[in-house]
Amino acid sequence: MQLNHWQNFPLDIPLVRKGEQVVTRGQFLSHVRLAASSLPDGQHVINLCDDRYLFMVTFFAALLRNKINLLPPNRASDTIVETMRNYPDSFCVSDVAYPNLTVPVHKISWLDFQTTAGMQEVGQCREQLPTTAGMQEVKALAG
Repeated sequence: MQLNHWQNFPLDIPLVRKGEQVVTRGQFLSHVRLAASSLPDGQHVINLCDDRYLFMVTFFAALLRNKINLLPPNRASDTIVETMRNYPDSFCVSDVAYPNLTVPVHKISWLDFQTTAGMQEVGQCREQLPTTAGMQEVKALAG
Protein backbone atom coordinates (compact mmCIF):
# COMPACT_ATOMS: atom_id res chain seq x y z
CA MET A 1 0.00 0.00 0.00
CA GLN A 2 1.53 3.29 -1.07
CA LEU A 3 0.59 6.46 0.79
CA ASN A 4 3.13 8.71 -0.92
CA HIS A 5 0.64 10.01 -3.52
CA TRP A 6 -1.74 11.05 -0.72
CA GLN A 7 0.94 13.32 0.76
CA ASN A 8 0.61 15.75 -2.16
CA PHE A 9 -3.10 16.52 -1.78
CA PRO A 10 -4.01 20.00 -0.45
CA LEU A 11 -4.81 20.22 3.25
CA ASP A 12 -8.24 21.76 2.61
CA ILE A 13 -9.70 18.94 0.52
CA PRO A 14 -12.66 17.14 2.09
CA LEU A 15 -11.72 13.71 3.39
CA VAL A 16 -14.75 12.44 5.30
CA ARG A 17 -18.15 13.57 6.44
CA LYS A 18 -18.86 13.19 10.16
CA GLY A 19 -22.56 13.84 10.57
CA GLU A 20 -23.13 17.29 9.12
CA GLN A 21 -19.47 18.25 9.43
CA VAL A 22 -16.93 17.82 6.66
CA VAL A 23 -13.45 16.91 7.88
CA THR A 24 -10.62 18.07 5.64
CA ARG A 25 -7.32 16.30 5.12
CA GLY A 26 -5.64 18.96 7.26
CA GLN A 27 -8.11 18.49 10.10
CA PHE A 28 -7.68 14.72 9.88
CA LEU A 29 -3.89 15.08 10.15
CA SER A 30 -4.39 17.41 13.12
CA HIS A 31 -6.69 14.84 14.77
CA VAL A 32 -4.16 12.07 14.14
CA ARG A 33 -1.37 14.10 15.74
CA LEU A 34 -3.57 15.04 18.70
CA ALA A 35 -4.57 11.39 19.23
CA ALA A 36 -0.97 10.22 18.79
CA SER A 37 0.22 12.63 21.47
CA SER A 38 -2.23 11.14 23.97
CA LEU A 39 -1.56 7.44 23.33
CA PRO A 40 -0.17 5.56 26.32
CA ASP A 41 3.22 3.89 26.34
CA GLY A 42 3.31 0.42 24.89
CA GLN A 43 4.19 -0.96 21.48
CA HIS A 44 0.89 -2.64 20.57
CA VAL A 45 -2.48 -0.90 20.12
CA ILE A 46 -5.75 -2.83 20.34
CA ASN A 47 -8.16 -0.53 18.51
CA LEU A 48 -11.71 -1.13 19.77
CA CYS A 49 -13.29 2.04 18.36
CA ASP A 50 -16.84 1.57 17.06
CA ASP A 51 -16.92 4.90 15.21
CA ARG A 52 -15.24 4.42 11.83
CA TYR A 53 -13.64 7.87 11.84
CA LEU A 54 -12.22 7.40 15.35
CA PHE A 55 -10.99 3.94 14.34
CA MET A 56 -9.17 5.54 11.39
CA VAL A 57 -7.72 8.34 13.54
CA THR A 58 -6.51 5.83 16.16
CA PHE A 59 -5.10 3.51 13.48
CA PHE A 60 -3.03 6.30 11.90
CA ALA A 61 -2.07 7.74 15.30
CA ALA A 62 -0.55 4.37 16.17
CA LEU A 63 1.35 4.34 12.87
CA LEU A 64 2.60 7.86 13.49
CA ARG A 65 3.96 6.74 16.88
CA ASN A 66 5.52 3.59 15.30
CA LYS A 67 3.21 1.30 17.23
CA ILE A 68 1.79 -1.98 15.96
CA ASN A 69 -1.97 -2.19 15.45
CA LEU A 70 -3.43 -5.44 16.76
CA LEU A 71 -6.78 -6.45 15.27
CA PRO A 72 -8.33 -9.23 17.38
CA PRO A 73 -10.98 -11.41 15.73
CA ASN A 74 -13.71 -10.15 18.10
CA ARG A 75 -14.26 -7.85 21.06
CA ALA A 76 -15.09 -10.49 23.64
CA SER A 77 -13.53 -9.72 27.00
CA ASP A 78 -11.69 -13.07 27.08
CA THR A 79 -10.21 -12.42 23.63
CA ILE A 80 -8.97 -8.95 24.60
CA VAL A 81 -7.49 -10.19 27.89
CA GLU A 82 -5.75 -13.08 26.08
CA THR A 83 -4.40 -10.68 23.43
CA MET A 84 -3.02 -8.43 26.16
CA ARG A 85 -1.46 -11.44 27.86
CA ASN A 86 0.21 -12.43 24.55
CA TYR A 87 1.37 -8.84 23.97
CA PRO A 88 2.17 -7.53 27.47
CA ASP A 89 3.16 -4.09 26.16
CA SER A 90 -0.27 -3.57 24.58
CA PHE A 91 -3.12 -1.22 25.47
CA CYS A 92 -6.72 -0.76 24.33
CA VAL A 93 -8.21 2.35 22.76
CA SER A 94 -11.97 2.75 22.49
CA ASP A 95 -14.71 5.31 22.01
CA VAL A 96 -17.29 3.23 23.89
CA ALA A 97 -17.40 1.67 27.34
CA TYR A 98 -16.84 -2.05 27.71
CA PRO A 99 -18.21 -2.78 31.20
CA ASN A 100 -17.13 -6.45 31.12
CA LEU A 101 -13.57 -5.63 30.10
CA THR A 102 -11.22 -5.98 33.07
CA VAL A 103 -8.26 -4.13 31.53
CA PRO A 104 -7.64 -0.38 31.32
CA VAL A 105 -8.96 1.31 28.19
CA HIS A 106 -7.65 4.60 26.80
CA LYS A 107 -10.74 6.61 25.82
CA ILE A 108 -10.99 8.59 22.60
CA SER A 109 -13.94 10.79 21.71
CA TRP A 110 -15.09 12.99 18.88
CA LEU A 111 -15.27 15.72 21.53
CA ASP A 112 -11.47 15.51 21.85
CA PHE A 113 -11.30 17.19 18.44
CA GLN A 114 -13.94 19.88 18.99
CA THR A 115 -11.46 22.29 20.57
CA THR A 116 -9.81 25.06 18.57
CA ALA A 117 -6.59 23.05 18.49
CA GLY A 118 -8.41 19.93 17.36
CA MET A 119 -10.32 21.58 14.52
CA GLN A 120 -7.76 24.02 13.19
CA GLU A 121 -6.27 23.63 9.75
CA VAL A 122 -2.64 22.63 9.79
CA GLY A 123 -1.40 24.72 6.88
CA GLN A 124 1.77 25.74 8.69
CA CYS A 125 2.47 22.21 9.88
CA ARG A 126 3.97 19.95 7.23
CA GLU A 127 4.43 16.78 9.28
CA GLN A 128 3.16 13.90 7.19
CA LEU A 129 1.85 10.46 7.91
CA PRO A 130 4.41 7.69 7.57
CA THR A 131 4.93 6.06 4.21
CA THR A 132 5.07 2.31 3.86
CA ALA A 133 8.81 2.38 4.54
CA GLY A 134 8.16 3.77 8.02
CA MET A 135 5.10 1.74 8.93
CA GLN A 136 4.98 -0.85 11.64
CA GLU A 137 3.06 -4.05 11.26
CA VAL A 138 -0.66 -4.53 11.44
CA LYS A 139 -1.44 -7.88 12.99
CA ALA A 140 -4.80 -9.47 12.29
CA LEU A 141 -5.12 -12.10 14.97
CA ALA A 142 -6.83 -15.38 14.08
CA GLY A 143 -9.87 -16.35 16.12
